[in-house]
Amino acid sequence: MGSTVYAARLLDGKHELRIQEVSEPEVPVGWALLRVEAAGLCHTDIHVMEGVQFSASTGVDYTVHRPRVLGHEVAGTVVKVGDDVPPELVGEVVAAGGHAVPRATPGMHIDGGFGEFCAVPAANLVRVPPEVDVAVAAVATDSIQTAYAAVTGAGAVAPSDRVMIIGLGGLGMSAVRVAVLAGAEVYGVDIDTARFAEAEAAGAVRCVTDVAELREVRPTLAVDFVGGATTAAALEAVQVGARVVVVGLGASELRLDPIGLVLGKKTLVGSLGAFAADDYDKIIALLARGELLPRLEEVPFAEINEAYARLRAGKVHGRLFTRPTALG
Repeated sequence: MGSTVYAARLLDGKHELRIQEVSEPEVPVGWALLRVEAAGLCHTDIHVMEGVQFSASTGVDYTVHRPRVLGHEVAGTVVKVGDDVPPELVGEVVAAGGHAVPRATPGMHIDGGFGEFCAVPAANLVRVPPEVDVAVAAVATDSIQTAYAAVTGAGAVAPSDRVMIIGLGGLGMSAVRVAVLAGAEVYGVDIDTARFAEAEAAGAVRCVTDVAELREVRPTLAVDFVGGATTAAALEAVQVGARVVVVGLGASELRLDPIGLVLGKKTLVGSLGAFAADDYDKIIALLARGELLPRLEEVPFAEINEAYARLRAGKVHGRLFTRPTALG
């Protein structure tokens, strides 16, 4: 029997993670083994714990089969490589931010980063420069990359845009900054006014608690990190010919005004993860230059379920991450 390590797993019939000893991951041909230095906590994990399965008629499938080690925002140091992987990769600090090998998302398709070690296809690894903190690199694989893609890819932001960012959590704050860096005029929406100062420091012109308060601005682009009623409200608030990008999965149904959508010549589009193959590389460059400064909070690995309880309750500003360690 090989060596054992600690990992936080989602088991059959459970709605929270259980930290237990498991076998150290094997390293197949073309894969690499990481010693996990940081793994981000994401609200998507809560949906997964509650039994939601993510698949679509387009063929995109993020079905999670239990038991599964969660944690899809992963960065660490390569400690072992499989056959057909350059041995010089050992010792490199990397993040699992690439998409060359499909259906290999850690924490979804394969075991993820909530373990001391994580095995990932080497082609999906991106080197992390020394200027970028490993925890920031981990969170950037999903949180920042999702925000970046929604604004620059699906949203096709331009300097002439008036952008409304709905939901100023970890993703929304990154989206504010990305839109500001693109030269756009940016507005924020969140029911928590405590988040306004941070958004304004990132470059937002004004923040409000209700989408309807920005109708007078006539946004040309709205990016919704909440979903549901906020999406419908955004479609009403934006000007003729505007784009509304939906990222948030806060509701299982979406009611729309088809007349307003059609006569307003408005575009509604969903966005998930990267939009272009080089999105993560561009994000790493922005992080290395200090142009993106995400707000992170470390939580002890032994308290990961308590951290998710905070996330469920909306009591988290920024993004949470943990460093998987042996217990005892």
